[in-house]
Amino acid sequence: RRISVYLHPEKDIYGKGHQPYQAKIATGSGQLLGRGFGKSLQKLNYLPEARSDYIAAIFAEEFGFLGMLCIILLYVTLAISGFSIALYARDLKHFLIVSSLTFLITIQAFLNLGVVSGLLPSKGTNLPFFSQGGSSLMVNTGALMLIYLIAHGKKERKKEEAIA
Repeated sequence: RRISVYLHPEKDIYGKGHQPYQAKIATGSGQLLGRGFGKSLQKLNYLPEARSDYIAAIFAEEFGFLGMLCIILLYVTLAISGFSIALYARDLKHFLIVSSLTFLITIQAFLNLGVVSGLLPSKGTNLPFFSQGGSSLMVNTGALMLIYLIAHGKKERKKEEAIA
């Protein structure tokens, strides 16, 4: 039954298929440029969990396909930057820390975007730096700060080697 609802959420609109179905409506109604900032209709209690699990659907409704493309490009940029910092880390420990933190942030983002688009079944993952919730924001910001500190330490080491 769960697989059936995942494949065809419109068959159980009043049950488990309600959120994915409303997310498709929100995403589709944004079209290319969206309705405009703050003009989403689905966030008015049509789409449950609109501030956390399905925030990307509301963003797609307000900013359209181009807005979602910008969000996806930001996460891709984060992934490329993080993994390139990991590749140039000074030792294995820093490589593992940076690559693990980058992976955790980006996989969470792409799992959430996959759920909102209907490609993946709902798992309850939020969108990093975007969904409502202070603890998630604090942990992800701390992870980015750690990545930055490791990257900055790499630059300082290169400066020291150049001076010596």
